[in-house]
Amino acid sequence: MPTGNVFDSGKLPPPDAALSLGAWKDFIKTQLPIMRENDAKSFNTNSELQVICLLENRSPDLEFVIHNARMMLGHQWGFQLVTSPVLAAWAEEVVGNIKGVKILPLLVPGIKADALKRTEEFWQQVTGEHLLLIDNNSILCHGRIKEYLKYDYVAALWRTEDVSPWCRFGGGISLRKKSVMLKVCDECNNNAVLIPDESVFISMMLRLQPDEYYLAGDSVAAKFAVESCYNNSPFALHKAWQYIEHQLLSELLGQIDIGI
Repeated sequence: MPTGNVFDSGKLPPPDAALSLGAWKDFIKTQLPIMRENDAKSFNTNSELQVICLLENRSPDLEFVIHNARMMLGHQWGFQLVTSPVLAAWAEEVVGNIKGVKILPLLVPGIKADALKRTEEFWQQVTGEHLLLIDNNSILCHGRIKEYLKYDYVAALWRTEDVSPWCRFGGGISLRKKSVMLKVCDECNNNAVLIPDESVFISMMLRLQPDEYYLAGDSVAAKFAVESCYNNSPFALHKAWQYIEHQLLSELLGQIDIGI
């Protein structure tokens, strides 16, 4: 059990991981119809605040992810769905009548999203300065994101035994500044091939220049998103069913107010 607000959940998945996944799926199944019925909030395509959703496969949870961002962040944020030309038509069907979603077919065969995020071309083609990167394994718990906008990069805190001191963050859900990503890709991309994981690459490049970049600390990252490290009041969840005990995850899901 946790001591305080944050704790390391351990190296192995919890013994009740199947129950945690079930709670996650049940939450989506219950909340999606409610979200569909409320279209009072729409995305702002011209905003400097943009959600960037990276879609590499047909996810049954895509519609929920879009509605969840719409309900939590509202008209102050835009939403860009980055996918492949092959999936673009399917994605358009899923988006349906959700207003303000922009589909960008930037993923091409042979190039994974992880590699795409290391290129200047990618960051040049998405709009906005403050970019919230998510995927189909993400749930936003509330809309209070303003406190994180001052950072150049913040992401979910990783477990200590899985990472080096140079990188404590996962890249599945993260908040970044576009201008910083462009600069890092321009100045440091020769190192990208030596570092297989994009989140490790970005974290290391920013940590090497602490006087130039404002990287969130561990306590901020723990509160920003729960993945393998528990926090009792996070902004978001990412793949939390893989690491967080069923009871704790159920409590986190039960606290979420979808904003209606």
